[in-house]
Amino acid sequence: MKGVNIMLFDLKNVPRVLHNTAQYINNQASILMGEIEDVQNKCEHSWEKVTRYDPKYSPFVDGRHFGSQVIFEFCCSICNRRKPIEGEPYTVCRMCGGNMKHDRFENCGGARVNVNKCRSCGHEYDTT
Repeated sequence: MKGVNIMLFDLKNVPRVLHNTAQYINNQASILMGEIEDVQNKCEHSWEKVTRYDPKYSPFVDGRHFGSQVIFEFCCSICNRRKPIEGEPYTVCRMCGGNMKHDRFENCGGARVNVNKCRSCGHEYDTT
């Protein structure tokens, strides 16, 4: 077990008569955090997407259709470890977490736009 130092109570702010109790609770919290870390490190994760509404998300270069429910992070349903979604929205799909690949070019207001498409769910995300 890795040593995790948790300090719920700063002893300089605890009355002396309660120092032993506060120190005991701090020690127990550190032990528990170490056990949580051990379980999470040994877990064969079952990642589930965690979504939230992002008012700034728009898959279109011209800024149409702002706001959508998108993946914010992943959470293991077994051990509750969390990890952020990695990669840019044009490489990792914000709808399902799948891989985005270049699909085609389109013209948008005189500019050439790359349309990236998720290979898992078909969601598209534009880039210039």
